[in-house]
Parts: sequence; structure tokens; C-alpha cells
Amino acid sequence: MRTRWLVLVIALLLTGFTACGFFVDEDDNGDNGNGGNGGGTGIPPRFAYVTNLDSSVLSGFTVDASSGALTEIGGSPFTGLLQPIAVASDSGGNVLFVIDQLMGVISLPIDRSTGLLQTASSTLTAGAEPIALTVAPSNNFLYVLSLNPGTIHGFRIGTSGALTRLSGFPIAAGSNPQSLTVDPGGRFLYVASDTAGTWVFTINTNGGLTKVREVPGSTGAVSRDVVVEKNSRFAYVANGVSGVDAYSINSSNGDLNMIANSPFQAGTTPRRLAVDPTGRFLFVLNQGSDNVSAFQINADGSLTASTGSPFAAGNDPRAVSADPSGNFLYVTNLTDSTITSYRIGSGGVLTRLNTLPTPARPTSIVTMR
Repeated sequence: MRTRWLVLVIALLLTGFTACGFFVDEDDNGDNGNGGNGGGTGIPPRFAYVTNLDSSVLSGFTVDASSGALTEIGGSPFTGLLQPIAVASDSGGNVLFVIDQLMGVISLPIDRSTGLLQTASSTLTAGAEPIALTVAPSNNFLYVLSLNPGTIHGFRIGTSGALTRLSGFPIAAGSNPQSLTVDPGGRFLYVASDTAGTWVFTINTNGGLTKVREVPGSTGAVSRDVVVEKNSRFAYVANGVSGVDAYSINSSNGDLNMIANSPFQAGTTPRRLAVDPTGRFLFVLNQGSDNVSAFQINADGSLTASTGSPFAAGNDPRAVSADPSGNFLYVTNLTDSTITSYRIGSGGVLTRLNTLPTPARPTSIVTMR
């Protein structure tokens, strides 16, 4: 069986493919044309990509800048993958990085005029059961989280997204890590490590990591996902139980200090988070109650529930992405195999726009300029 998979992987790499997407749960192991994107206006088109685990494909869409509508790119869904489970992009939207649990981490340059994906510039292994990834804002480094064992793998990003391994990796990340993120300032890396809390690292100039400490959550909580708002002042952790633990960030070493009144109540089994690009709103996927909690981020980092929150999603919401414009939010629903689109209004209020079908079990989504 191992030989047969190796032959298939080699054949795929030799023929080239187009593929790509964003976050994942370890439970998943066994997250045409330019539309209305401003053609003729000088505004570059915007795209979204979704990994579909059970169908082994990646879906690509254009994003209408006015309405937020998703239109599937000609040729999508893209084939040539085996078990695509997570995706991220560089800050310019020029390269997609895809985790395939059988192939490793794959770099795919994007044709910015069409959204089509080019031949992979690199494919490298990243431990057993890679599940999540994040790109440093400098676009110099990529970090991949592997579940078994819980480790972080570091890569330098080169021309067209080509990856080379950083020395000093892998680094331990707990026995059951869930997700990771780099703060917008590019100085700190955080790992949501389930019962082990949230692990804090500083990022060295060469891309290496230095561990600061393991931060415990609120009473009875676990750490399922972590995000940082745009000014790197506050971090938020989906605690998997009752809501969101909010923290202030020590600007010198990235350490986390819990904000008063944490946790802030969300729905059942809060699992995934997204901060809008303006840093004003936090969105929480509640896996157990099939909805999205929306919060306003206050000046002290505390949270105030948006009017009407929570907002209905599909069955088993697993991944969330806020469009770079700050106007739209997209949620993938695992059991439904759908994407739910919302408009982000005043105070973070969500207005549901539509729901699109996807290939089986969408695990991850990324939206980009």
C-alpha cells in the first residue's frame, strides 16, 4: 500500500496540478471569469479557495467586490490532491500553500488575472498528520502544525512560493495541538494546544522560534483556536467549552494576560475564530450549535456581543474567513458540504446572503485580495 501511494504522489508531481484553502480539525482525519471584481476598473480580482477533504479537490471562486457573491472559477474544482485539509496564502495573494495529509505542504502560484493555480513550486513533507498552517506577514516564513506527534515545522518561502526547511525544527507543540497563528506584526507565534493551553513563541530573525510559556485558559477550558487582532494588542482563544478567552499581549515577548470577565459567552462548542481586517469585530464558529457568534472588540480588548448574535450557519461549521475588504464573512459547513456567505454590517451584525454547495466535506477556506 505504501508503495502504491508513493507511485501516485510521484505521478501527480510530475504532471503538475492546480489546487489550494484554510483551517482544520483533527476529527476530520478518520475545515469563470472575474465576475464583478472590477474588470476594467484597475481593481485586481479577489479570490477564495476551499479544501474539500473527502472529494480530494480544491474549489476556487472569484469574489464580487460589491455583493460578496462567489462565482466558481472555470476549471474548478481542481484535482491532483489526495487529502487536502488546510490552506493559507501569502499576504499579497500570489501563492497558495495547501496541506495535503498524504503529500505534505504544497506551494501553488496563483494567476492573479484568472485565479487559476499554476504548477506546484514545491512539495515537502511536514510530519505525520499535518493539520494547520500559517504564513508570517513578511512572507518569508511558513509554519505547519503536525498532530502526531504535536510539532511545528518551519519553512523559508522563496521565489514563487518555493519552500526550504528551516534549521532547528520540528519544535514540540503539545500532545494534541489544534491550530496556530502569527501575529500581524510578525513577532510572535501562538499555538492552540487543547488541554495544554496556548503556547507562546517569539519569532527570531532567521525564522526560528523561542518558547515563552504555556498559557492556561479559563477554568475547565481547552484551547481550540487562536487569533490576534490587527494591532497585535489582543489575542482571542476559542475555549471549546463556553466561549472566548480574551488576552492582552505583552509587546516585548508576546506573553498573554487574561482580560477581566473572560470567558465571553458564545454558543455550544466554540471551535474556530476570525477577526475582521479592521480589527473591530470577532467571529466565533460554534460547532455544537451550528451558528456564528459575533462580537465588537472594545478598546480594552473585552468583547460585547453584536445585536442579534448568534447567527445561523449550516450543519457543523468548521472554517471561517473574513474577506480582506472587511465587508463579507464566509463559513464552510462540513456535514452540509456548503459555504454560507454573510455581509458584515454596523456593529458586526451579520446578514446572511446565500449558501453554495461544495464537493464533499469542506474543511478550510481562505479569501484574498
